[in-house]
Parts: sequence; structure tokens; C-alpha cells
Amino acid sequence: MAFIKHNQITAYTFPFEDNPGTLTFGWLGATDLTALWTLQAAQIQWAKNRGMVGLSGELDSTDPLALATYRHWPFAPAPVYTMVGKKIKN
Repeated sequence: MAFIKHNQITAYTFPFEDNPGTLTFGWLGATDLTALWTLQAAQIQWAKNRGMVGLSGELDSTDPLALATYRHWPFAPAPVYTMVGKKIKN
């Protein structure tokens, strides 16, 4: 879904129902946070109107917009996964 202002996409998200009754935010982008909050608020209301009761996200902590989304909405606490790497010598 996209939020368009003056014929320009100012925010987009890929929402889907990951589990029954749960709206999940996937990929997202925006020119500013206000546009993102406006779009996400409309999506949350749409989901509530259809009987969804949960909110989740596939949010990458290295993505500033994803991290802002996580902090802005009332997501239930979830386990934190950390990826580590080690350079392999030839």
C-alpha cells in the first residue's frame, strides 16, 4: 500500500496477515515519518475493521524507518535475534 501526496509516493508498506487476526508490517519506506505514521494508522484501522486484533512486524533494526516503526506502535515484546559473522581465511 502507498500514501501518495502531490502525485508522489511519500510512504509505502507491505502489510499482510502473517497469522490469523494479526496485521504484519513488512517492507516499508517513506520520505518522512509523518507520512509513514499516516499510512500505518490507516492500515491499522483497516485491520481492526476486519477483526484483526494483533500487530507484528518483520523489522530490521539496521533500517531507521523500521526501527522507528517498532518504537512508534504498541508491538508485543519479541525475542531479539543477533547475527554474528567471522571472516574466513582462504
